[in-house]
Amino acid sequence: MNLLLGLLVTAIVYMAIPMIMLLRNHGKFDKKKAKKIALWNSIILGAIFLIITASMGVGAWSAAPAVLYYWINSAILTGKEVSYSSWKILIKAINSNKRDEVTCQKEISKNEKIYFHLEVVGKKSKTLTRILVDCTLPNGEIELDAFDGEWKNGDCLVYRCDPEMFGEELGMFKCEFRDTDGNFLGEASVNIIE
Repeated sequence: MNLLLGLLVTAIVYMAIPMIMLLRNHGKFDKKKAKKIALWNSIILGAIFLIITASMGVGAWSAAPAVLYYWINSAILTGKEVSYSSWKILIKAINSNKRDEVTCQKEISKNEKIYFHLEVVGKKSKTLTRILVDCTLPNGEIELDAFDGEWKNGDCLVYRCDPEMFGEELGMFKCEFRDTDGNFLGEASVNIIE
């Protein structure tokens, strides 16, 4: 009975922080971040258990639980399809005016061009050279696009969609921005109206 209780307490202690982080994140993490969380959790709790074991003199401390729960927590925290880049695309404005970097329209006529005013946020010493765009049309079809350039942290750019893209379709139009590795950078949407 004491062994079972000890195993249960050890499991709860080693898995509490990763489970809280999973809930706070509303889902799983990319592989690198998941391993980092699991590693620090195992190191800190392993050290605490070492100190408790040494101070109580109840036998030899074992690193086995720390190693075991590192692998368990890594597996639980790692998302299969989660892939994020250190780059982000922030949406500054969405409208039908190429020069208006402030106004965010929720609806745009199907006869007008749509301008997504974007800001690149990322590593200060690097450049982002290609942005892939997955455009989901109101009818559910996906159009793929890409634009090349050299963008640094803080650079602003404009992505334009012409009315011919929609035809007569009305409804939600969404753009997802990705880097060349397919990592998610950001997304924006607007409702296409008559």
